[in-house]
Amino acid sequence: MSDYGDDGGYGGGGGGGGGGGVSKWTASTPQNKEETQSLDFLLPESVKDFVFDLHDAMRRAKRVDELEPLYNTTFKAVTDAYFKGSTWPEAEVIANQCSNDELFLCFYRELRNRHMFATTNVQMPDYLRSWENYCRLFDALLDCRDTNFVITEEWAFDLVHEFVYQFQSFCQMKGQRRGGESEEELEDAWAVQNVIGYLHGLIKVSNIMPILEAKKRPAANVAVPAAPSQLHQMAGYFAIVGMSRLQCLLGDYYECIKVLEAIDITDKNELFAGNMLAFVTVHQHAGLAFLMLKRYKDAARILSEALVHVGRANRSGQLQRSGYQDEVPKTADKMMALMAIATSLAPGAKIDEQMQSKMQDTHRDKLAKMAKGDDQAFRDLFSWASPKFVCSVGSREFYEMQTQLFMEEVKQQILFPQIRSYLKLYTTIGLEKIARFNDLDEEQFSAQLVSMKHKLTQMDWGMSGDTSLLEGKPSFAMDFNFFVEDKTVVIDEADAREQQGYEKYFMSQIAKCENVTSQVAQVAM
Repeated sequence: MSDYGDDGGYGGGGGGGGGGGVSKWTASTPQNKEETQSLDFLLPESVKDFVFDLHDAMRRAKRVDELEPLYNTTFKAVTDAYFKGSTWPEAEVIANQCSNDELFLCFYRELRNRHMFATTNVQMPDYLRSWENYCRLFDALLDCRDTNFVITEEWAFDLVHEFVYQFQSFCQMKGQRRGGESEEELEDAWAVQNVIGYLHGLIKVSNIMPILEAKKRPAANVAVPAAPSQLHQMAGYFAIVGMSRLQCLLGDYYECIKVLEAIDITDKNELFAGNMLAFVTVHQHAGLAFLMLKRYKDAARILSEALVHVGRANRSGQLQRSGYQDEVPKTADKMMALMAIATSLAPGAKIDEQMQSKMQDTHRDKLAKMAKGDDQAFRDLFSWASPKFVCSVGSREFYEMQTQLFMEEVKQQILFPQIRSYLKLYTTIGLEKIARFNDLDEEQFSAQLVSMKHKLTQMDWGMSGDTSLLEGKPSFAMDFNFFVEDKTVVIDEADAREQQGYEKYFMSQIAKCENVTSQVAQVAM
């Protein structure tokens, strides 16, 4: 696929038993009814039983408690027994086990395709067929043609998560393709507007937004519309998580955060928090989005809180029971690297002491280099920790563009760590003297101090569940305050001291000027 990042897909379901000593199932796509019946006859009984029981739990009994062990345990056990290095049978082969239920067969194909993408070397035709199945499945859900279904929380999340992953992977393969697919085929399949459209559609048809809003205001006594089905509600909820991730991958960091406002990401009782991979997915992309929006304190805190939760889950055994014990630690490592970047850019960010210590142990060399203004250390960590950014054309170029945008901001702040290290040594120091320490003249150093005030005065959400993620109050992202008075720099060690009114005024005017300059530059292009 690509040589940067690692956002690979995964097989459905969690841990469980498994068979052994059974030959792999291998069969080509059936060409006619007779061949289908023949292949059905050859299916192992445990495969037939699994498909029958899965359909029965989803459709007839509608029992989530019966569906959970089938999805989380039995699927893996049967896979290990018969399909560890091969694909599950085509939907047509197992159709007799589910009374040819068309919508169920879409779910089965999604499960089959997910296993295939995780274990085999898929080609462009596989992406196109998978897209066709997602279209059939989501169109049926959006039309509410059939609401007589239930799904587990894990399956609903995995369904949406894999949908976004396959879009991401398709965009990368599209630029490297060597097949005979027409341009029209590739334009129609996995088009970004269609991927976004399906996620928006699932959110809308599920009525999940008013449902979540009512949950936040239980005393409002407002009539809440019900979801068409339990399946719709689960899919709509996790479509919010998928949409946030997708917007981050597309470089729309504002929208990534805005989508998440529907849920309280500080509440460990939220539905997504019960799924370890969903939990780290939300926090990883929100943390990166805050980082790219230059809100370093919020980025550091949101990543720290998530890593503390992952650590507890690991110690309690929750992570091992979740079925994501391979994916979550890899994501957590990348979150740790992003946190190292955020805390280097915002020394005033408060993070958990254990996470601070672990971060120091893990990234000691990089942290030391970043503290000395080594921009390559920032680039190396960002390149390793960021996800595989995508666009419909030229994903590699888009990835480089996002890295370059981040590095441009870093280079504007590259002298800040060195200046901070000198300021921390004094309570007062002459402007000319400290400018000389930094190999700058007085005017240049004064400009750097103003730049520090401007760049490090950021909106601070503060991990408050009662406040909009996009709101907050201006806060200085350093661990001390300073100001210039009569050619003397005065350092105030009082942490998080309320800045004086004239500072706020000038910072707001600088921000307005920067906004106008940006607009003029866009018009001039």
